Amino acid sequence: MARTLLEPAPFVLRPDPRWPRLLRTSLLLPPLLVASWLLWHQVQVGAGLPPVLPLVAALLAMGAQLVLVRRMLRESVPGQTLCLRPPAPGVPVWHVDRQPGEPVCHIDAGDWLLLRITLRAERPRWLALARRDQPDEWHRLRCALQARPAAMAPSPSSPTPLPPAER
Repeated sequence: MARTLLEPAPFVLRPDPRWPRLLRTSLLLPPLLVASWLLWHQVQVGAGLPPVLPLVAALLAMGAQLVLVRRMLRESVPGQTLCLRPPAPGVPVWHVDRQPGEPVCHIDAGDWLLLRITLRAERPRWLALARRDQPDEWHRLRCALQARPAAMAPSPSSPTPLPPAER
């Protein structure tokens, strides 16, 4: 009897609703650090001007963070769900809402994930997921994201690989 491979079931992902609030809160930290540094500099050095180079670098970093956070906030739609289909035996590509793409896990904190989903036709999207929003699929989702892609059969012109004992 021939053995058939089952196609993996898709994941219906619900983004973490706390993510936009966390992003907005992250905007508070850099100005507070710069203000505390300026205050410390005034106390330690006196009434002189603060060093310009670190101040300009801090302001540029805050501007870059603002651009990134605004882009991430634009991408997060409250109540949005995504359908993520892992690679199947005949189709070795991930699909996000029926579009070929690639999810990359940037942060795996056990109960929380930050994914960067790169679709071929669009710019990359960031997706924050929490275990409490998809408890039944969490373990399977993490395993699918961390698993290596299925090995492709060697081409006829390539040498046959050595068995593990002879490597």
